[in-house]
Amino acid sequence: MKPHFNPVRLFAEVIVIVALAQAAVTLGLPLLGLGDAGLRSTLLSAALLALLAGPSVYWRCMAAARRLPSAAARQAANSTGGSVRLAVAMTAAAQLLGLAATAGAGAWQQRALDDGARAKFERGAERIETEVKRRFALPLYGLHGARGMYASGTEIDATAFRAYVESRDLPGEFPGVRGFGFIERVLRGDVEAFTAEMQAHDPNFAVRSSGHAPDLYIIKHIEPMATNRAAWGYDIGQEAVRREAVERAVSSGEATLTGSITLVQDDKKSPGVLYIVPVFRRGADPTTPQQRQRALVG
Repeated sequence: MKPHFNPVRLFAEVIVIVALAQAAVTLGLPLLGLGDAGLRSTLLSAALLALLAGPSVYWRCMAAARRLPSAAARQAANSTGGSVRLAVAMTAAAQLLGLAATAGAGAWQQRALDDGARAKFERGAERIETEVKRRFALPLYGLHGARGMYASGTEIDATAFRAYVESRDLPGEFPGVRGFGFIERVLRGDVEAFTAEMQAHDPNFAVRSSGHAPDLYIIKHIEPMATNRAAWGYDIGQEAVRREAVERAVSSGEATLTGSITLVQDDKKSPGVLYIVPVFRRGADPTTPQQRQRALVG
């Protein structure tokens, strides 16, 4: 007995053929190193799907075309041209459905990849942000320790300041920190007296400043001296970025960072910053910018 045409079976077989071809394409592209998301990968996937599924679907549709139930359909199917046209039409329909499914799967996969990449980026950015905050918090421990020496109210000379810095492990405790210093605010009319006082302890000291600002912010102490000597005696108030940061620290009473600068002692001229913590006179409790200016020690 001649088998009858079964559209449900034909549909199921076509779906299986397209699904197997799609699975082969999906698994094969990564092995060929062509599984990256994007238009090129999508077009290649569609082409391979048509190439793999097309012959099998066409063969199955040709067989189904010869089993059509009506006399007219059988007559059309018995002729070579009619069978071919029916098979081609059915194959095209199956391929279009398969390509539509491929496009939908590709769009879903692209969205999933984008979401995964975005989540991974955000996790990485959060880790970097946390590490940057941790790194920038470390120098504050050293700066607050140095400020604690001045809280005693005694005069801190170069020897005492050097002893404090040498007691710390700069590379281990404060990675990336070049050194610690103390900056003193000196009125322009008092520069000569300040210089003479410093030279009484070390004749190599010299103030380096320019401009006509009424006050100078001079690096009085800096350690380790061996790697920071070029900054000793430098007036950080002569340069706009440095002055803005130091005045902001005095006005707010909080630690501040300069913008990106080139440190005068850095022979490589690489980007750097100054971390500035204000030191106020012992016993003073300034609450306004004017009070902090008057109570400033350095």
